Amino acid sequence: MATNKRLDLSDTMGAIGELVKHYAGEVVKGKEAIKNINMELYNADITDKIAYQKTTALNQEIDKLIGTAKDDINTIKNQHMDAERAFQTLNGNDITSDANLLKGDFKFAKDDLIKLADKYKDNYTMSTLIYNYAAEHNILLQHIQSVESVEATLDKFIELLTPRIASAYDDKINSMGTGVDNYLDLYLENAKQRAINSTIFIDGNQINNQLSFYGNYQGYAQ
Repeated sequence: MATNKRLDLSDTMGAIGELVKHYAGEVVKGKEAIKNINMELYNADITDKIAYQKTTALNQEIDKLIGTAKDDINTIKNQHMDAERAFQTLNGNDITSDANLLKGDFKFAKDDLIKLADKYKDNYTMSTLIYNYAAEHNILLQHIQSVESVEATLDKFIELLTPRIASAYDDKINSMGTGVDNYLDLYLENAKQRAINSTIFIDGNQINNQLSFYGNYQGYAQ
């Protein structure tokens, strides 16, 4: 068991998505209240002054909701990134006896190295040793997504999804009766994929990273 646990990126995206859906629903309620006020004004049930006061208050409340939503989303993102940075910290205590396999003249077959990498996907230190071994032996092996790439993925996801809060009422209309939640569920999945695709090349130079740790480390577990 590694010292620091990694949070699942998909779970974090899902939590952000649920927040967006919650605040989008609140915005829809506010917009519908404004619509009702305008109808009352049209029917001469209230005066211009009262209608203005009520709509102004509701619009201010909607703006506050959007601001709170952004703060809550950033809190979730920052919690994820704090955990990610802690996870991606090299720690000698996380090195296991399997590290001995990476020493000496023994040469892994690619399939065996992939299995070993999968075994240690939740152990950043062992994963780094395995990845660097692969780089030195010209074996193409995908390393753990870097901190920079994880943050860029989340930033892109938030950038794509956050505007749906302000446009929730229009989204409800565009949903053609299926509901804003269903509309946002579809948008959420699309935003996930677009965010992942937008950062796919950030880790392209990983083969050149952290080789010094592999080369200099002499204290493998026995």
